[in-house]
Amino acid sequence: MNRTSLQLFRPLWGKSFAILMLALVISIGMNGASRAQNSDVTQMPDSPDIVGGTVAEPGSWPWQVSLVDADIEDNYYAHLCGGTLIADDWVLTAAHCVERREAEEIEVLVGQQRLSDTTGERIAVDEVIAHPNYQPVTTDFDIALLHLSSNAQQPTVALYRGDTAIESELAFLRGTIIGWGSQGGYLSGSDRLRQVSVPLVSHETCNKAFAHLEAVTNSMLCTGYEKGGKGSCYGDSGGPLVVWDEGLQDWQQVGIVNWGRPGCQGVESYSVFARVAVYTQWVDACLEDSRSADCLMGDEYEADDSRTTANEISVDGASQEHNFHHEQDIDWFKFSAEKGVSYLIDTDSPLLLTDTLLWLYDQDGTTPL
Repeated sequence: MNRTSLQLFRPLWGKSFAILMLALVISIGMNGASRAQNSDVTQMPDSPDIVGGTVAEPGSWPWQVSLVDADIEDNYYAHLCGGTLIADDWVLTAAHCVERREAEEIEVLVGQQRLSDTTGERIAVDEVIAHPNYQPVTTDFDIALLHLSSNAQQPTVALYRGDTAIESELAFLRGTIIGWGSQGGYLSGSDRLRQVSVPLVSHETCNKAFAHLEAVTNSMLCTGYEKGGKGSCYGDSGGPLVVWDEGLQDWQQVGIVNWGRPGCQGVESYSVFARVAVYTQWVDACLEDSRSADCLMGDEYEADDSRTTANEISVDGASQEHNFHHEQDIDWFKFSAEKGVSYLIDTDSPLLLTDTLLWLYDQDGTTPL
């Protein structure tokens, strides 16, 4: 998390007015894809067998959605990522799927198994909430929420709420990945929704496969086979990893497709997911109030992405701290300033490969000082 503090040498009540804009900019990005596997592990009866998968029956995953580019009419070419309906008006997806995209640039396609068909419904998005701690470089906290402008007329999926202190998800043994992604390598994505059944893999096994990256954290899950051959791939990002709960007799979502090896194939090409159970409290907070401190994770200055919404700071001599949460976050502040008084603005950016940029404007918010 990036911190910016404003420290004043003495109390002041000025007559002039200054507007300060701070922006966190990432200098190097990282693209993630998802992967696949193949083995002699026995499959559960009638488990759906994406890379190495099969076409899903229409209506079998009614809460699966496609995030599409709002400016492209053809759903196949407009497809960006997968997602899931977790409430009538909320979609769960990956944060990297909505990077640098405004809400009006995304629509959600619901009720459609084949992208080239026209049976589904496109619903506009009016709010995008990426997790405040999302790290584009490490891909940690890769989870986001989309609020729909109108309710979707489809069932929703339940989120798994198991113990995160242990790898409780492994008790399910297997999970199912669903999506319209590539069926291998760098092939085009699938027109039809596909599914693949894969074993859940321990953190120990997954970390050995990605030891050179040191990238698999406790907030992630892995699936797949040591030999490769089955898993997620390009275009599946944001979609679900679900497990069948015998006690509830229902599917639960345990993961969100995040990343894996380039090409989606090869030995130890495990698929890596955001671990849903880690984020359920955050999701609940955002669904209740997207402007709450629990949703914003302590950033009391949000929303503040324009000069007209600049938050006023009381300059009483006490140091103040502001938290930046993600790449490209832009924060505006305004404060009264007095001629001849020194102001100290100290920035600290623990996240690697980032720069904090600062601009100072006159009271009109446009004239540089």
